Amino acid sequence: MGPKKLYSLETDRLTVRVGEPFGVAVKGSPGGYVWEITSDAEAVRACGREQQASSKLGGRAQEVYLFEVVQAGETHVSFSLRRPWETEPIETRRLTITSVE
Repeated sequence: MGPKKLYSLETDRLTVRVGEPFGVAVKGSPGGYVWEITSDAEAVRACGREQQASSKLGGRAQEVYLFEVVQAGETHVSFSLRRPWETEPIETRRLTITSVE
């Protein structure tokens, strides 16, 4: 079962309530690439990942990364798309999360 709130990685800023689970949807990874998630604080906890099939025949699945905010404040979460054996990502996105009580 998915999160109550789902945001797109196309967004660069969002506001969520402490304790409320949410998801960030990203386009499915091309062959061999994976999204690596990093955070600059412990205010946001990663809770897992779900995969949602495409509604189009032969379409790429969508990945949803699940999070929960554990304390109020502002934090940044970075998403980097790269192959595990490579050091440089082909895409990096930074999401600013403001959490409120």
